Amino acid sequence: MAISNGFDNTRVLAALGSRLGWRNGSASPYNVVTTPNTTSQSGRYYNDGSFYEGCTIENLYDCGPKHADAAAFNTWLANKSTANVLAAVNTVFSAAQTVEHGLLYDKWYNSTLTAIPNTGRFVGIQLQPAAGDYSVQVNSLQLLFDGVVSLTLYLYSELKAEPLWSKEVTTEANSQVLATDLLSAEDKDLVLSYLNGDVKGGTYYLGYYQEELGSVHALDYTPNRHSYHCVNAQAFEATVNGDATDFDRRQISLTSKTYGLNLDMTVYRDYTEVIVRQPHLFDELLGLMMAANVIELVQTGTRSNMAQRLAEDKMAQMSRDLNAETTAQYPFAPGLKSKIKRETERVRSAFFPKPQITVTTPQVCR
Repeated sequence: MAISNGFDNTRVLAALGSRLGWRNGSASPYNVVTTPNTTSQSGRYYNDGSFYEGCTIENLYDCGPKHADAAAFNTWLANKSTANVLAAVNTVFSAAQTVEHGLLYDKWYNSTLTAIPNTGRFVGIQLQPAAGDYSVQVNSLQLLFDGVVSLTLYLYSELKAEPLWSKEVTTEANSQVLATDLLSAEDKDLVLSYLNGDVKGGTYYLGYYQEELGSVHALDYTPNRHSYHCVNAQAFEATVNGDATDFDRRQISLTSKTYGLNLDMTVYRDYTEVIVRQPHLFDELLGLMMAANVIELVQTGTRSNMAQRLAEDKMAQMSRDLNAETTAQYPFAPGLKSKIKRETERVRSAFFPKPQITVTTPQVCR
């Protein structure tokens, strides 16, 4: 999961990446566009003339980098469409989405480190993201044990039997280890969501099985626990079921122990779910931003065939088409940048509607 400014890139690209496609060029060498670049889920195309007449495959082919073959051009075109989607979504969701950030707790000053006996249980930290568009990203884990051991950390949901995430880590003797590379073998980040994810809602359990420790013990101390508004976090322990790959979620014991774990976490507003459920809202903005990108590509290109195709007066017209602003003299001729600004505000207002002001007239008693 790749997190951008308040949304999951992977899911957003899957929902928006094929909203608009490209119509193939009419003749060689421009008729080389292949699937998935030609796929359009909305029925609209970047080069259908509805966004800008100069947004064409011919201009892209002639003004962009020189490509070795059709496959290389299609790869470049797909990357350009991907970048356009991410730029459009980040333009709408431009405000900082971080809500809270910090450690779960600090060690109380001068408190003693104490070895926690291994009792064959599953232990760790219970986490509950607040209801709504919130997610918790664990940036790093701090491990504190009295010996060297390799153990597997697991993230479970109370609503699924199989772990959502797992990662092998190695401890050091009587010294904190900072685990920052938390990408799992399945390339999953350690992100807990209320709405966006493999499960919806519920409680998460991040921890390890004590059986894996052998003769090594977690080191405990008196914690100064921090409070967060959008996530509830508490240490827990639970009875292991059967073959030590699952635990009893019906009888969770909340404790004040640290179990050798601490979290550096960020809580942020996660708009992934509302974006992927309304991908059509971005169609116009995607087309306008691609058209502006094509003009800028033409203006900055250095290919000789570009100069042959576009006369000086045509380049000047493209500049006006890109930058023109509405005035009292020309109120109906906005440039693409003005259109993009207006469309961005329209899409943003769909996600963040302004509260309606209701004016009431008090009745006069007679």
